[in-house]
Amino acid sequence: MIVEINRLYEPEATIGLISVGGLALGFTLERKWYGNRKNISCIPEGEYICKKHDSPAFGSVYKVCDVFGRSNILFHKGNVIDDTEGCILIGKSVGYLDGKRAVLSSSVAFNEFMSQLEFIEEFKLIIK
Repeated sequence: MIVEINRLYEPEATIGLISVGGLALGFTLERKWYGNRKNISCIPEGEYICKKHDSPAFGSVYKVCDVFGRSNILFHKGNVIDDTEGCILIGKSVGYLDGKRAVLSSSVAFNEFMSQLEFIEEFKLIIK
């Protein structure tokens, strides 16, 4: 299975269009690019392996593996940049919440993402 994120770098955040197996699912929200700095930057573009992971904070999620200089990069629910420390948030649409760039309907999109990957232990992630 291949999951792909096509990014758009905005002044406030990094927005992406996410597809699973070639089918559009929704949007992603990440922090701006700050040179891959831990907890404040999105991860570099490239190809990664993601593995199913049980997070104490978020439950069953996928973890992006082997990101140079980084660890614990997860796909999880959330709406605004304050909800992520370098992780990838998923939503059904893009907008603003309390004046901050956001992905909306995150729970719906995240649950759909997990449902589409229900029996998949790992997948290839392509970020461009």
